[in-house]
Amino acid sequence: MIVDLSIKKKDRFDDHIPVNKNLWVGIKNKWQSASEGTMLVSLSNTNDTIATFKDYEQIKNFSHTIFRGDFPSISYLYRNILTFSNSFNDTIFRLIPPNRLVPAFIINLGDRGMTAKEGFTPGIDISNKLYVYDWKETPKRIYLIIREGYESGTMKIFHTVYDKTTREFYRLSSESIPLAEKTDKQVNLLMDARRDIPGVFSYWPEDISNEGEICYILSVKEIRDIIHSEQFSLLNLPKESTEKFKRAIENLHEQQNIIILIQEK
Repeated sequence: MIVDLSIKKKDRFDDHIPVNKNLWVGIKNKWQSASEGTMLVSLSNTNDTIATFKDYEQIKNFSHTIFRGDFPSISYLYRNILTFSNSFNDTIFRLIPPNRLVPAFIINLGDRGMTAKEGFTPGIDISNKLYVYDWKETPKRIYLIIREGYESGTMKIFHTVYDKTTREFYRLSSESIPLAEKTDKQVNLLMDARRDIPGVFSYWPEDISNEGEICYILSVKEIRDIIHSEQFSLLNLPKESTEKFKRAIENLHEQQNIIILIQEK
């Protein structure tokens, strides 16, 4: 994605997150923070500024009229605590209200990491550079998508799971591989459905609730396609609960959506 700098963004913040009834946080995207110097601002419910957090990796004298984009930042509520990392940053922070930004995790990409100037500047070769594209946290694990390079034809995408208990990383094969072909370790990591909901989906977390629960939204049609698939039949799931689940799905309208909460083991 290429962004035209001649189009000025009118909004003060790229995103805003309510933290509690008295506090919300305005977040600037990396281009804004690198250009202007401010990364986060915490504000009261009457919009009074409580604290301002600087971006110490600023870009000076950028001479190009366009820059490369699609380097997302990380921002979410984890157990009602704002967790944040700006694009290209190696540190994941927690905001302790109202004005403390505390390091929670450090991502060590070594010399394969990327500076903001390298990422944004067209023409600089970043084909062997790594950056975190997605990060989702539960009480037990962190699910990361790490990208190498930028161009769609040569970019590599890595799905990685960090176990917070054992402090081990697991590099996963593509989630498109049928479950019957996954290793036991991969199935254990990705197939953590409750016993009364058959573990039928090739999970990569779509979203995480504020309490750290994995959420997945599927239409009834999508679920029907799965339970009638060959991969489903190879899972050797308990017959009674499987039939009960099938009957429940058949009684729902095809266009309805189902929100599934997955309890990690």
